Amino acid sequence: MKKVKIGGLVLLSLIIVVEITLRLCCYEKLRKWKGNEYVKDEKLGYRYRANYEGYFINVAYKNKYKVNSSGFIWDEFIEKKESGMFRILLLGNSDDTGINSDGFDCYPRLLQKKFKENGDNIEIMNLSLDGATRAIRELNFAYECATKYNPDMILINARYPITDRVHAKSTYRGVSIISHHYHESLKETEAFIDSVLDNTTATSLAYDYSYIFRYICKVYLERPNYPLSTFLRKHILKNRRVIEILSGRLIGHLEAKPGGMYHKDYTKEESLEIYLEASDSLERMNAKLVLFNKYIYPINNKELKPYLKNYWPLNVKFKPEYSFGKYDMHSSQKGHKAIFEMFYRKLYTDEIVPEKYFSEKSKNEIRNIEKELQTN
Repeated sequence: MKKVKIGGLVLLSLIIVVEITLRLCCYEKLRKWKGNEYVKDEKLGYRYRANYEGYFINVAYKNKYKVNSSGFIWDEFIEKKESGMFRILLLGNSDDTGINSDGFDCYPRLLQKKFKENGDNIEIMNLSLDGATRAIRELNFAYECATKYNPDMILINARYPITDRVHAKSTYRGVSIISHHYHESLKETEAFIDSVLDNTTATSLAYDYSYIFRYICKVYLERPNYPLSTFLRKHILKNRRVIEILSGRLIGHLEAKPGGMYHKDYTKEESLEIYLEASDSLERMNAKLVLFNKYIYPINNKELKPYLKNYWPLNVKFKPEYSFGKYDMHSSQKGHKAIFEMFYRKLYTDEIVPEKYFSEKSKNEIRNIEKELQTN
């Protein structure tokens, strides 16, 4: 009996030590997530809640952001273009919004600052949204933007071949919901969220007060093939969505089912044809479509560039410090700075923006950079 008591005290002491250690050393990695505030949009599927100010929080970073009245994370848009100004519209994904980073200075923001500081007659308007499978909707949205904002150029991340998924996102009680057009209605999903948040259970108490349990949940959500995750899924944490709600993660209407949402994969030939048609259509609207990639994508360089005159690879050489590794592959502030430096220089040297829109200060800076690169 004495050995049992001693064993119990040792086990309790070990649990307390591990709990304290996790709270001291892993607070950032085990904190609750906080997603974006979404509203439904007929054309894009969703936008951010207009005029919303908040924090995007996950295990890798915490970033404050502000949404303008149009539902995008940028300054207020001025529809009428200033005379003599070259206007660039960016229709990007989560990495381009800048909120998925460890600071405010994403590469579009750095570009904007540089244009203003150097006196360039160039402006950038960022209409990016998170989500990487919206190429078709982005192209359709580009036509509306060409009419509304009169841009000289529209930048879109090159997805090749194109994968198109139709879905919407919304936010209810701080929980982000992705709608896959399953059989469960949005009201039923919201009722399920109510049932989780309004009822105190052993699971909710454990998540609120035990960082050991949070660590177990983190493994369960992020490493589904681990033996521990398999065991938990079968015997203890059978409803994954409960853990997603408690941790603040994005949840779906229902567990994924084959054919549950619209999903179409286009062939390379079809994708190229879609891009060419969009490029021609926008050109007739006096807007130049430029597809680009930030980091090196060999397949795009090899297969897109020979056939698409307006494909523009930045070809930034990726380094581990440019992202958050296994936690998150979005660009860090170091990554955004590297993209910005390449972006700004190539806007001029690749003649993406006509020379007349650059100030003499910028021209001299870029020429000096080019000389240094050639020397090295």
